[in-house]
Amino acid sequence: MKKNKKIFLIFFGIMIAALAAWYFLKKKKTAVLQSGSGANQPPSHGGNEGSAIHSKGALPAPTVDAFPVVLGSKGKYVKAIQAELNAKHGAKLATDGILGPKTEAAMKKAGLNLPVDLPTFNKFFGK
Repeated sequence: MKKNKKIFLIFFGIMIAALAAWYFLKKKKTAVLQSGSGANQPPSHGGNEGSAIHSKGALPAPTVDAFPVVLGSKGKYVKAIQAELNAKHGAKLATDGILGPKTEAAMKKAGLNLPVDLPTFNKFFGK
């Protein structure tokens, strides 16, 4: 084979491989975006979270130090709710700042339903 023909075939083969790799990577990225998994998903909190389904529909995603506070939320607002439930309602919860099933049950017993927004939070604390 001539030298120019070999160079052309090698170049052509590399271009075909690059094009195929680009196609499959683009297809994979599109599938990931369509499935909804990615960086915008809330992290899993192990066994502390349950189903975030409310009788009126789906609740917002769990938050960290933000409102609304829902099952799976974490942070200072959850710690404050847990401490208040322990102090005024005898809940005996760990004040770990993770709203799990035990915290949810104690909240229901105290008359505090999910989701908890800022006005509900302030009302619970008598503000």
